[in-house]
Amino acid sequence: MKLSGVVEIDESLFGCRTKYHRGMSRGQKVWIFGVVERESNRLKLFPVDNRNADQLLSYCDVTLGSTIYSDRWAAYNSLTSLGYRHFVVEHKHALKQVCTDAVTGEFVIVHTNTIEGCWKHAKAHFKRINGTKIEQFEGHLCEIIWRWWHKGSKVTGILNLIQEFYPLDRNPIMSAGHPVFRTWFQHHQASDNDSISRFDLSDNEQDTADESSQQTDEPISQQPEPSADVLHDRQQLASDQETTDTDRQKPNHDCTSSSLQDVLIDELFRVHQVA
Repeated sequence: MKLSGVVEIDESLFGCRTKYHRGMSRGQKVWIFGVVERESNRLKLFPVDNRNADQLLSYCDVTLGSTIYSDRWAAYNSLTSLGYRHFVVEHKHALKQVCTDAVTGEFVIVHTNTIEGCWKHAKAHFKRINGTKIEQFEGHLCEIIWRWWHKGSKVTGILNLIQEFYPLDRNPIMSAGHPVFRTWFQHHQASDNDSISRFDLSDNEQDTADESSQQTDEPISQQPEPSADVLHDRQQLASDQETTDTDRQKPNHDCTSSSLQDVLIDELFRVHQVA
């Protein structure tokens, strides 16, 4: 089913990334090409090996004559010549721009906020599960697409699909092959231990990880025990320190009274006699 109307397209990199170029980058990285229909919010995702025009435009499953919004990636430059109304927003200047249609002369507000929102929810999905094996990555992409297409109760929706395509009285109507997406070949080169993950360490977590990696692995029991003379000197030093702290806490005044209340009473009595 082709998308139509106003459509937004974009690409995003999925995989583990390091923050501030600190630490080791682990796991696979996969570029995902996304197409979303703005009116219905229907979404299509395609994992791709590269972002050249031949590969991206071949998966741009949009009806000719539709309006396409994108960023200024060079692979989209030929969309107008292919029969689409193509408008571009340059994100380094603004997230939303006003363009003029060369044919009708009307002003068009161009942005790609819908597809950017898709990336946010999709990457949050992988962050919640702390990444996944590369052999299960396609299944999670299919789940994300289905959640964007299906409106209403997710439990009722999945049960209706099971009843429709996997009936008990006959053979299954649908079966998914492997790979699900014929748009990428990176999974053929990946080993069973390769994974695709998405998680960001906060500054505090990163600093804690760095400090823990710098600590020595020598057990405490292997440290030499102090001698008796050293222990005696430490106890004497601690006793002197307690005495000094106690002296600092004593009130500093020249009165012979035992409390502050007696000092105030004596001072008031003296002032009364002078008066």
